[in-house]
Amino acid sequence: MRVAERPAVKVARGDVKLKVKAASINYRDVLIAKAFYPIVYPRIPLSDAVGRVIEVGEGVTRVAVGDRVCATYYR
Repeated sequence: MRVAERPAVKVARGDVKLKVKAASINYRDVLIAKAFYPIVYPRIPLSDAVGRVIEVGEGVTRVAVGDRVCATYYR
């Protein structure tokens, strides 16, 4: 695994885009990375993050832009 910047992805219906302030990589992330190797962007092997919502997709009603959130990522 490596840290890298990637181009922004358009937010799809039902998705939320975060500005991540803190994230973790745990053993589950390593297993996912091995299962899906090679990992093709925009798939990101990261499961836990905290930050602020910067964009919401169509149909999202539980959070709004500016909300602080703790997220578990499954995609």
